[in-house]
Amino acid sequence: MAIEIKPTLLSTVEEVFETMFFSYLDLVDDVKSLSNIEQNVYIQASISLSGKVNGDVHFYFPESLANNITLNFLGIPEDELDERKTADVLGETANTSIGSLLGKLDPESVTATLGIPEVHSPAGLTLSSVAEQPNIMAFSTQHGLLLLDYGVIVECFAE
Repeated sequence: MAIEIKPTLLSTVEEVFETMFFSYLDLVDDVKSLSNIEQNVYIQASISLSGKVNGDVHFYFPESLANNITLNFLGIPEDELDERKTADVLGETANTSIGSLLGKLDPESVTATLGIPEVHSPAGLTLSSVAEQPNIMAFSTQHGLLLLDYGVIVECFAE
């Protein structure tokens, strides 16, 4: 890969979570060590990239983390939390994180545009099945593991 995306993506996602959600992420160095964790993935937030390569960037959230960042971002009491608010915040998480990444890159290198974020709860998806994919970043948080599948970003910036 001509452009080293991973460090910029890492710092961007950390910055978004700290600034917008008051949540701190610790990178898990060995993602393959998660391959035996059968914890369900409760919510997937995806944003599409289209251009030279078309595909989606996926964020995988445990319910506790999704709820926490929603409460922190909206500044609402827990009794006002609902699925729609959570979905909106998770979609904004994907949009802001990847949009911010694209803004940090050399404009001549950017070969993709962002789509509209989508949020849903995938049936039967576990952390171990996500961790087996190539180009997965994992973060430990106070509220569980956050996984990020950035494979399409790698493809967009490959020579």
